[in-house]
Amino acid sequence: MSIVEQLAENLPFGQAILNKLFELNSKDLKAKVKEICGNKLLTFSHDHLFADGVVRKILSDDQPWQISISYFDSLVIDAIGISFKPEHGIGQFLFWFDKNFKLD
Repeated sequence: MSIVEQLAENLPFGQAILNKLFELNSKDLKAKVKEICGNKLLTFSHDHLFADGVVRKILSDDQPWQISISYFDSLVIDAIGISFKPEHGIGQFLFWFDKNFKLD
């Protein structure tokens, strides 16, 4: 299966996860994303990201499109998954949303 086919197959699962995260307030969203990311962010200084980061929620045609948590570095969440975007350097994909991804 190609990457495009995998993305198309997993998009409904990812959109459902994004919709649930979109409903959370900023404080709860940061806590949930920090819990999800766990050890994946150990190599990055992320304390300020969750303590002082700004949450941005973007709609497209009134539907959740993207969430970002930013404090110089950023975490970007969309229907595909969660990625880390450093202020300087190359970003890194942390999680793919698929049928096996558990939010709770």
